Amino acid sequence: MTEKDKQIYEQKIIKINSYSIDKLKNKIIPQSEIDYKYNKGNPNRVKPYHEYLENEDIPQERLINGPEIFKIDPKYTSGKAYAVSNYGRVKLRETFDSDWVMLKQHDCPQKGKGWLLVENTKSIYVYILVAETWLEKPTGEALGLHHITNDGYDNRPENLIYLNSEVHNKLPKNKGNQ
Repeated sequence: MTEKDKQIYEQKIIKINSYSIDKLKNKIIPQSEIDYKYNKGNPNRVKPYHEYLENEDIPQERLINGPEIFKIDPKYTSGKAYAVSNYGRVKLRETFDSDWVMLKQHDCPQKGKGWLLVENTKSIYVYILVAETWLEKPTGEALGLHHITNDGYDNRPENLIYLNSEVHNKLPKNKGNQ
């Protein structure tokens, strides 16, 4: 490992370690609040970002992190490719010659609410695509990916963090978001 690589690695670890368990626990939204926030019977319902489809722009007041930007997931660079937005929306291009198509997302039947899968796939989780595209994953130890607020419908990069299993296991889990 070069000196520059070591510095980059240490910066990434500092970013991870800047969240104490208590600080992370304070950011967790209770499952009842998450359920109410997205409940279709709620008159003040917040439409999750993934429900805005191809012909719908995310409303300006919901663009809390600036404009929506799509980046190509570096794992998929030849032919079939996924472009992932900073708001967790996903587009697919089947071949180099085809157009980008916004993909629908749905809850994983086995894991429940908040575990969003990309349409027509059995195992591509949206939060993993977002992390692969937008976050730098520290190397070294085995790390899991965590929604900081425990809101699985909020797949913005700033709501995702890599944690070691010891820290991740100490955090409370929401029903449906485990």
